Amino acid sequence: MKKAISMMLATAMAATCLAGCGSAASSSAAASSEAASSEATSAATSEASTGEKTFENNELNIAVFEGGYGSEYWDEIIKRFEAAYPGVTVNMQISPKIGDIIRPQIVAGNVPDFISMNDNDSTGLISSMVKEHALMDLSDVFEEGGIDDDTPLKDQVIDGLLDSAKCSPYGDGKIYIAPFDASPMGLVYNKTLFEENGWETPVTWDDFFELGDKAKEKGIALFTYQGIYPGYLESMLWPALASATGIDNMKAIASYTPGSLSSDEALKVFQNMAKIGTDGYLMDGTVALNHTQSQTDMMMNKALFTPTATGWKAKWPMLPVLTALSLV
Repeated sequence: MKKAISMMLATAMAATCLAGCGSAASSSAAASSEAASSEATSAATSEASTGEKTFENNELNIAVFEGGYGSEYWDEIIKRFEAAYPGVTVNMQISPKIGDIIRPQIVAGNVPDFISMNDNDSTGLISSMVKEHALMDLSDVFEEGGIDDDTPLKDQVIDGLLDSAKCSPYGDGKIYIAPFDASPMGLVYNKTLFEENGWETPVTWDDFFELGDKAKEKGIALFTYQGIYPGYLESMLWPALASATGIDNMKAIASYTPGSLSSDEALKVFQNMAKIGTDGYLMDGTVALNHTQSQTDMMMNKALFTPTATGWKAKWPMLPVLTALSLV
């Protein structure tokens, strides 16, 4: 089964590249459960007389977070995978709330073989599995080539990503969480609206709130976000912390080093984040919004900024020019 999981991971990564990868930090992750790997020891592969791979267990159960790209490309991944390995059936659960769906299944011992979801999911599922050492070592997967390229997968990933605390959480040189895609994330705004009002994009927090005061005069909120999926706020928080405290401190934060979030500089970032809500800069009703609703409200000029990544563009085929930014 581990071999099948490895091939599914390679297929998923290949399909993601076809969909178009960016060149920034990973925003989501794919992982295989160690609980599922107990089956792997008895599910050996063999070469049939035709040269095709066969498996003792011909079913692969996967759980997938459904984000801005929708489900279509996952359907394509499964179609290609099953075509490449006749007789293998992939059973997929896919939902924007996949963490809530599979958590009770995992507790009951029904663990998916393959999970693709945001590592910052609000359920904390991936974090819990990391803490419990419940993830399979995927290092050997990255020594193999992709579906259409014999280059080892590790050489196709952005330098340093596989060594990061996201992918190698124990610092033992082994990969337990695979980067699923890479895309820029940040504060997105309607460039046309800014040009019409003669507004400059803010560079500092003071600029940010000064612009918010100008927007208020026109009945526009400064900020909205995906209230029921607050993980999107990380695309604003981490760049701000990196700017304020430095890259070395960010590595300390990622490694859970005591005191790494206790500096005056870090505290100022959290105070500015809080100020958005306490001082009237947050759009009314934000906490009840999902990702597409918050993006829609921003595009309707109800708010100047929303944090997001590139996946949402599939929902908006005719957009004004958009730009991402981070604050210092």
